[in-house]
Amino acid sequence: MKPSIWFTDSEGKRSYVIVRSIAIGCNEDPYTISKNLVDNFTEQGIKGYFVNITWANIFGSSGLFNEKQVYHSSLVKNKIELEPIEDVERNHKNIKIVPEDLYEVKPY
Repeated sequence: MKPSIWFTDSEGKRSYVIVRSIAIGCNEDPYTISKNLVDNFTEQGIKGYFVNITWANIFGSSGLFNEKQVYHSSLVKNKIELEPIEDVERNHKNIKIVPEDLYEVKPY
């Protein structure tokens, strides 16, 4: 779900977070964010953030599901830090903000 989290910052400004949750070993998979969504929220004065969470399967090191595994438990493998949405493409070569309208943007 994009955005995944809504909050009010310490200055009382509305903000959102887009969360990407991926298994270890899948870090190179492409990921897109709608430019329409980002632009619409920016025009409304809503600050955007992004967080990239990597996790590992506690029953194996790959982080990927396997056929014999009935349930899945995982551990987050990195420090979770918010980064401004406008820095995402510069900081992540496989994450792009694209012009396609992938999601309907509704006012907060």
